[in-house]
Amino acid sequence: MQKSIIYLLIALSVSLTACYDTEFDTGGFSVPSLITFDGGFAQSTNPLLRNRLTFSAIDDIAIIVSATNVDELQVTAIQGGGSTSLGRLPISNEQGVLTTTWSELGDLERIDFTGAPDSEQPYTKRLELRQVAPFSLDYSADGVDFTTPSTTNNDSTISVYYELATANTPVAQVSFAQRIGEDGTFIPLSTQEVNATSLEQQQVTLTVPDEATLGLDESLFVRATVEGANGLAYEEIIEIQNLAVVLDSEGMFDLNSVGNGAFSFTQLDTGTFDGGQSDVQLLSVNNQLNLTADPASGTSFVISEGFNFAEATYQSVRDAFAEGVAITTVEDVANLPTNATVLVQVGSGSRATEYAALQLSAIDRNSVDQATVRFRYKANTP
Repeated sequence: MQKSIIYLLIALSVSLTACYDTEFDTGGFSVPSLITFDGGFAQSTNPLLRNRLTFSAIDDIAIIVSATNVDELQVTAIQGGGSTSLGRLPISNEQGVLTTTWSELGDLERIDFTGAPDSEQPYTKRLELRQVAPFSLDYSADGVDFTTPSTTNNDSTISVYYELATANTPVAQVSFAQRIGEDGTFIPLSTQEVNATSLEQQQVTLTVPDEATLGLDESLFVRATVEGANGLAYEEIIEIQNLAVVLDSEGMFDLNSVGNGAFSFTQLDTGTFDGGQSDVQLLSVNNQLNLTADPASGTSFVISEGFNFAEATYQSVRDAFAEGVAITTVEDVANLPTNATVLVQVGSGSRATEYAALQLSAIDRNSVDQATVRFRYKANTP
C-alpha cells in the first residue's frame, strides 16, 4: 500500500572507560614483581600491555591476575565519587582471580592492585574495565536499511538484525517487545532461546501497527532484552515516531485530448495501457476538456478547494478525499478554481488504497476541440 522509509541504527554499546594508562606507583623504588591481567575480551594479545579488559553488561566479571613475589594484593575500585575497597586478593602459585559485579563497581574509573613484597615499598598497577552491550543491532524498514530508527509508517515492517557476544556468561534468551506511547505497556513480540556466548546473523521482523492502533505522530517503542544464564539482563529501548506517509512519487505529465492515451499511476507514465491501468484520461466533449478514467481502472476524483498540495501526504489526501463527493469525471478542467486540487483514489478493489493529488499546471489549445493539458502530481503508488 505504501512505501515506508526509515532513516536510519542506534549506538549499541555502552562504555565505561578510564582516562588512565597503565601506571606504577612505587614510591621511587624499582618494581620488584610483575602483575598482568587476563579475562573478558582482552584488549591486547600481549599480557604485558594488557591494561584494559572488556566485559559485557551481563557477564560475570572474573579477572585473572598473575603476580610474582607477592602473597596478596590489595584491590581498590576507583570511582567518580571516591573509592571502594574490594578487599585483599590472595595470590597462590603466582595467580589469583578477582570476581566482582558491575553493580559493586559502580561509577568505575579503574581498579588499583597494590602489593608489598618483603622489604619493599608498596606499588600499584592500574587496570581499566570497559563495559559493552551484549548485542549489536541494525535495522531495515520495508527493505530499506537504516542506522538509527527514528521514523516509521503504519503497516510497515521493521527487520531487526542482531548478533550476541559475551565474554564468559551464556546468553539464556533474547526477547523483543513493543509499546505504544510513553505510558503504554510493553507487549511481548518474540523470544529466542540461545544458551551460547555468541550468536551471529539473527533476524526478527516486526509489523508496525495500523493507524487505528498507532496514530500519526505517536511513538512506537521497541525493547530488546538479553538475559544471561546468571540472571543478569540488559535491555535497550528504541523510540520510533510514526509519521504520515510521504507521497514520494512526484512529477508532471501531459495529456492531449486526442490520441496520446492516458496516464498510469502504476507506470508513472503516459501511454496506452492494458489491465485497467489507464487511470487519468483527457477527453474533449463539446469543446470542453474533461478529466476522466478508463472504466476498467475504477479511478474516481474529488475536487478540493484550498487543499495544501505542497504538504500533501498519503493520509491528508485520503482524508480529504473521504470528506468530498467522489465523481468519475472532472468536467471542464479549464475552469477549475485556481486553488483547486484534484484528489484521486487510484483504481478499485486492491488498488483502492492508493491515492494521488493533481494540480492543473498549463493548458495549450491546439484548436477549438484539441488541447494539451499539463498536470503536476504527487502519489504514493507502486
